[in-house]
Amino acid sequence: MSECIVLSAGPDISDADAVLTDVKSGKTFYSIEEPKKTGTRFVSTVITLGDNILHAHDAELESPASTSWIPNKQIKLWNLIGTQTIRTSFAFAPYGSTHHSWAQIRKNGVIHGTERYRTTAGSFGTYVEDLSFSEDDLYQIYIKSEDPYSNNVTVTKEMRVLSSTAVIFENKI
Repeated sequence: MSECIVLSAGPDISDADAVLTDVKSGKTFYSIEEPKKTGTRFVSTVITLGDNILHAHDAELESPASTSWIPNKQIKLWNLIGTQTIRTSFAFAPYGSTHHSWAQIRKNGVIHGTERYRTTAGSFGTYVEDLSFSEDDLYQIYIKSEDPYSNNVTVTKEMRVLSSTAVIFENKI
């Protein structure tokens, strides 16, 4: 006696049209494995270091004084093939009479870049580092300051990914 096995229907992927060479044009994609992702996005790409602004989170963001490291801004990096070196850039400045501020790049909450220090109120310093990242990593700016009991704040701006290749990233925070 033969047995009939009924296969349950899966997602309709008949309109998925992405191929690896479609780096600069959006394509419909599907991910069968969890977490499921659907939508239109660029196909994975290799980033070439350069000084062109690939993605910018330029808005000024003010954070209160804290002697502990706190997250300030972040960009989720996706669409990367393997681990790649990304040119990162950001600016920050302390504000207040006796305010000293520190900033540092982190990857997924873990120290990843050089600790930076500013002491001149209102004077922005811009810092550039080439750091390794993989798909879905978070490129983050963390800050801390000297005097949490005053009205001092730290302001960050111009968080950027620099490259000579186009990919898409999404802003967070």
